[in-house]
Amino acid sequence: MSKAIQSVYTAAEFGLNNKPTLELAAALGELLDSIVAGMRDGQLHLINYLKDVLTDGYTWCSFSGAPTQVDVRVLRALVTTIRSAQGADTLTVTFAAGGFLVSTSNWLSSKLNDSILALLRELSFWGNLEMTTEEAGVAFSVRRSDG
Repeated sequence: MSKAIQSVYTAAEFGLNNKPTLELAAALGELLDSIVAGMRDGQLHLINYLKDVLTDGYTWCSFSGAPTQVDVRVLRALVTTIRSAQGADTLTVTFAAGGFLVSTSNWLSSKLNDSILALLRELSFWGNLEMTTEEAGVAFSVRRSDG
């Protein structure tokens, strides 16, 4: 989150618009706030499942398929991270049974360096998701409980 905030600050200093990174910083801050609140009262507050992803407010992101049960704050953090890393104007989230794929029209897996992949894995953990990289994008599936 600190890297995203520094990037936005630097862009502002030079009069540049870095809205994708600003959205990333805001999404990470929102997720972190819910995690910290959960630590304070002993409960994890990551149960805000999507009801209607089309009202999420990210006009640059299109959604298709039936929404998977995933925390909306985790989804925001994931898509803003991917958009910022890819330098993409638009993103597509395709929901399928038990998961979703995040992609762009000009997907380049080389733009997902080790630190971006580590962040995506950490965010996946907080959303109870498994992450895999694919030729067309990044796939997330709801982690199954063995119980």
